[in-house]
Amino acid sequence: MTKLFLWIWIFIQPLVISFMTGSVVMLIIRFAFPPEGGAPEGFAPPDNIYEILALLGGGLLFGLVAGVIMSQRIYRKHLAPKTLED
Repeated sequence: MTKLFLWIWIFIQPLVISFMTGSVVMLIIRFAFPPEGGAPEGFAPPDNIYEILALLGGGLLFGLVAGVIMSQRIYRKHLAPKTLED
């Protein structure tokens, strides 16, 4: 049962972490640049949708890469077939 859970988790984990990092990026944008103004001095909010999408895409991509790396480590440690070299 544990191995089944780990197999499922290594495929879901990159998506979960990608969603979490994208959400954090959007929260930072939302609270750093409130719609009613009051942003910190010297900071300008993203003025077009392409900047916002680029920031969100960067966060999603970072999370996806981190999730894939973590999934590979889980596979190698717990699920990979054991060989004589190990």
